[in-house]
Amino acid sequence: MHAWECVEVKHHKDIGRTIKEYQRKGWRFYTYQVASMGAGPMAYNVNHYLLFEKGEWNKPTLNFLLFLFKMD
Repeated sequence: MHAWECVEVKHHKDIGRTIKEYQRKGWRFYTYQVASMGAGPMAYNVNHYLLFEKGEWNKPTLNFLLFLFKMD
């Protein structure tokens, strides 16, 4: 079974701690995304999103991904 979990981190100083915490629980860090919004320089709200995965890829899924990205 393959599982995904997206975690929102409010402050950039908590990113490393969050990754370590999830890795201790058996999750693998997969990707990172940041989003910000606001009307002025002082109004910006920045959110950080970390995507983690857990489990093994099954062979049909892995073969399909290799085909899509033409990885050998």
